[in-house]
Amino acid sequence: MRIVLAMLCCDQAQAAAGPERYLESKPLDRELGRALVRAGHEVEVVTQFPVDAIVDDGALRLRFIAPGVGARAVGALARRLGRTAAYYEPALRAIDAITRAGADVVHFHCTVLHLNLALLARRVGSAALVVQHHGGGPARNPLTFALQRRGFARADRVLFTSAEHARPFIAAGLLDGAARVDTVLEVSTPMKPPPRDEARRRTGWVGNPIFVSPGRLHPDKDPFTVLRGFEIIARSWPGARLYLCYLTAELLPALRRYVGERPALAARVEFLGRVPHEEMAAILASADFLVQGSVREVAGYAVIEGMAAGAIPVVTRIEAFDVITEHGRHGVLFPVGDAEALAQGVLAIDLASLPARRKAVRAHFEAHLSFGAVARRLEEIYARILAERRA
Repeated sequence: MRIVLAMLCCDQAQAAAGPERYLESKPLDRELGRALVRAGHEVEVVTQFPVDAIVDDGALRLRFIAPGVGARAVGALARRLGRTAAYYEPALRAIDAITRAGADVVHFHCTVLHLNLALLARRVGSAALVVQHHGGGPARNPLTFALQRRGFARADRVLFTSAEHARPFIAAGLLDGAARVDTVLEVSTPMKPPPRDEARRRTGWVGNPIFVSPGRLHPDKDPFTVLRGFEIIARSWPGARLYLCYLTAELLPALRRYVGERPALAARVEFLGRVPHEEMAAILASADFLVQGSVREVAGYAVIEGMAAGAIPVVTRIEAFDVITEHGRHGVLFPVGDAEALAQGVLAIDLASLPARRKAVRAHFEAHLSFGAVARRLEEIYARILAERRA
């Protein structure tokens, strides 16, 4: 198959460092393409970017295409009005490159780029069009909803992490039931964790067992439930330690106050703050458990990274985590906000079984959550679509 992966927006701040550095910060763009190439397909990645560039990665070509003068003017106006430029900036030059590629399948990433999805849908020709959900829901504005409807109408499939994520789109009339819905993990990680002993030497972490909680200290991540659950665990496992890494710290003062009022807890909890991403492999490989209290997630990138490192996920029973833990078979699931259930789920585990459980988590990642696994699932979906078109 000839496949084009269309990424018609980019993180402007990270793009400022140039294409190569951008690819390091956005592994989906390159790693999914590599995995599909390894499966024997011809793949090109097309990304809307501030400057034109081509990166050849073996058999994979990554084409970065800048918007034209008119498109930039539209994007600049959107920014002045306080809007996200990517939603309004027409990616006409990138769409030209996609249509010239002669693809069998065009895989468009993002269901909220309404304008560019509609523009691509008009020009994609005979290629199969697959649209990937990366968060967001049905458009609320009538104009953008009309654009979204046009793009969805042309799509052969719309892909979600779980069938549950598709329901708002079906309810809004953007999808006619589940006929054009398929499920596949929206992201993975190329992380290669160091051996456990080396990881712990690098982090200096101690504890038996060690818990890590990566993620924002924001109500959507519910770090208070994580902290309260760990407090219960620590009463039964006095050697347990919890390390928190976070990109934003909205609840940090309240969390510090909570810990400071409990001396026994204060000795077992460490707030690490922002950690450079290159250090995360050692951090996650040092941990026995990864804990998150998320209220909602599209996939849960931090949890996927943790599982790549063999950390046992202790996460909320929401659709994305249900999928990646195989309904709790490879982790502990607890109801949102339920610290007692979090603790009891963990305490039911025999500490002596942790090495075997970590190994099973890592094996599950490789078989079902890695970029290779995502590529295999996409290959099945693409082939089924092309067969249906030939029938």
